[in-house]
Amino acid sequence: MRKVQIKVTQTDTWWPVIEVPELMTDEEAEEWVNAEAPDEVFDLYRHKDTLETITDAEVQDLQSF
Repeated sequence: MRKVQIKVTQTDTWWPVIEVPELMTDEEAEEWVNAEAPDEVFDLYRHKDTLETITDAEVQDLQSF
């Protein structure tokens, strides 16, 4: 047996639905969400029903420790 160092990368994506002022363009709505939306929008545990997680592991160091 030998030890190697790995890099683990995890990407979480979820799709909350929130209300924004009606006359905003999509770009304005995106700016509004980033500035004004409540913290709950960005809480992945509140949106676990739409959560998608991708995990990747990659060997970084092939030398033995």
